[in-house]
Amino acid sequence: MYERVMSVPCGRKLVFFLIASISLFVDTVTGHRHDENQAITDNEKEVKIGVLLPMTGYWPIGKTSASAITIAVDRINEDQTLLPGYNMTFLWNDSMCLAAEGLNQAVEFRIAGVDAIIGDGCDIICGPAAILASSWNLPMVSWGCESPTLSEKSIYQTFARTVGSFSKMGKLFLSVFRYFKWKSIGILASTESIWQLAMSGLMKDFLENDIEIRYLHTLSPGHVLVTEREEFKSTLLHAKETARSKWTQK
Repeated sequence: MYERVMSVPCGRKLVFFLIASISLFVDTVTGHRHDENQAITDNEKEVKIGVLLPMTGYWPIGKTSASAITIAVDRINEDQTLLPGYNMTFLWNDSMCLAAEGLNQAVEFRIAGVDAIIGDGCDIICGPAAILASSWNLPMVSWGCESPTLSEKSIYQTFARTVGSFSKMGKLFLSVFRYFKWKSIGILASTESIWQLAMSGLMKDFLENDIEIRYLHTLSPGHVLVTEREEFKSTLLHAKETARSKWTQK
């Protein structure tokens, strides 16, 4: 279990999502809201949250976003209209974006007596960890998990998230294509389940709207950036030449 770290580069874009996440379970954790004018006293109650972030592994996004947690919590504690009579603290653990490690850290949070969990950003962790959280009647809010199965409230009863399912991103891309009058596309997708799901959704929406899919390729992400792997450079170049769309100016 790690302590607060201020030296980690700040992922400021996550501040909004963290504050939004916290707002989703504030009422659940506190049980009721105090009068907004109530002053914070020395006897204020503690609201302790556990934050799951992949700090190591193949997607160490925590290295560029961990300090956003500090900013979000400090802002909430400074604004007495949000949690009057309460003081928010947090613990954060490295999930490594691995199911086994994520579950282990979720159990550590349970032992530490957290009131709620924020995280993870990896679907492979959110699924089983959210089931545990539900069995503990513990609120869990993800800032990055997109799997549509997580919307099944009969299973994930205490789970919520601040992002939508990637399976529905087709409508966004269709709007962009219509604006620029593009008629074709190339798709490169990871073999990971979430990106295969996103690819399937995109293909369905594009084909139903007469968008030609000129290039389709799946690749295994591994633990190295695709742009740094020689075997994929030719794939990217081929995709560029095959799938480049011609668009009509207004």
